Amino acid sequence: MSLAALKQIDDRIGRVVITAIEGLDQTVKQPARGDQYFDRLQAAIDTVPAAKAKYPDVKAMMARVLDQLEAEPLLLQIPTRDGDTAPYLLQKRDLQKFTAFLVADPARAVWILDVYRGLDQGDTAPAIALLQRAIDPTETAVSMRPMMYLMDVASGSGADRRKMISDQAQTALLGPHMNFSMHLETVDPSLDLGDDFRTPPISDVPTLVLSGTLDGRTYPESGQEATAGLSHRQTVMVKNAGHNLFMSSSEVTETIQDFMRGEDVDGREITVDLPDF
Repeated sequence: MSLAALKQIDDRIGRVVITAIEGLDQTVKQPARGDQYFDRLQAAIDTVPAAKAKYPDVKAMMARVLDQLEAEPLLLQIPTRDGDTAPYLLQKRDLQKFTAFLVADPARAVWILDVYRGLDQGDTAPAIALLQRAIDPTETAVSMRPMMYLMDVASGSGADRRKMISDQAQTALLGPHMNFSMHLETVDPSLDLGDDFRTPPISDVPTLVLSGTLDGRTYPESGQEATAGLSHRQTVMVKNAGHNLFMSSSEVTETIQDFMRGEDVDGREITVDLPDF
């Protein structure tokens, strides 16, 4: 969008509230920030003694399980709708992809942590339960919904950023799998909308930026980068909230109302309850 077009919008909009922010240059995520998310998740877990006893080191547990799956994929029997079972070979990349989908909100992160803990202790029941919900092992047709992949490919990333992300993926817990389309970026370079498209917006419209500390899909650091050009930005952090935080607490609604009335809420912190680990 041109600055002239953005200015026209600025003239018509008085205030903006945004959450779960992902800028055009953050669509392709930094794998290292995924690891930082697990550090924040661990810090939250450590505030609850029973949860800390259950998950004393989330990243170490995940690394053990992923290393084991890389060395020896696990053949599971998944119950089917007709009462039978079907085989499914659980590989490292499968579990990494499932994890990437489920860490958006802490309530679902509980599910995937239960899977890792079970596999770490030799119990496949949580993994089987998850796969039973997520896949149909009897489905033989190959299908794909290309829209989200094409959108991410169009947003793309510059050569330097692409190299940085590739380098980070070598050591990150989830490898490249926080990005579902990174491997497609260079298939047809003409689909990439380019560096100008990825330039952060500039605006002086008062904007409230809400971020959840346990958002595992759009990281708070990325949201700050994406909105750095908003000169009248106010930032509110919602501690223990995830990607979908509008309904996480009545304080979120009250903060939005305060902002819309013209009050200064910059730096306000809201804390919501953690799910039961």
